[in-house]
Amino acid sequence: MESGFVLVDKARGLRSTSCVNTLKKVLGRKIKVGHAGTLDSTAEGLLILLFGKMTRTSRYVMALPKTYEVTATLGFETDTLDSEGEVTAESAGGLRVKESNVRRCLFSFLGWI
Repeated sequence: MESGFVLVDKARGLRSTSCVNTLKKVLGRKIKVGHAGTLDSTAEGLLILLFGKMTRTSRYVMALPKTYEVTATLGFETDTLDSEGEVTAESAGGLRVKESNVRRCLFSFLGWI
């Protein structure tokens, strides 16, 4: 196979470059391999790998609509300000957050990047 694409269900903790390197090894020869957008190592989801002449279509694939889903845990803070760090503070007695405030915050992330 000279060119094509592979859809990868990338697991959390796996780096996009690791997926690219694995495909290079599977193809067993010097062939150009890339991805249509990096997923952070803490993210899971669809990673589109392109190889051969298909790598030329990367910008078109990256322009396709995307959706993101998030799960959040409220009431604690970490030393890295993400879910990967050590907890440095917790809300005592429970955290009270209005749904309308959460919605307003989440809607601020909608739009073009």
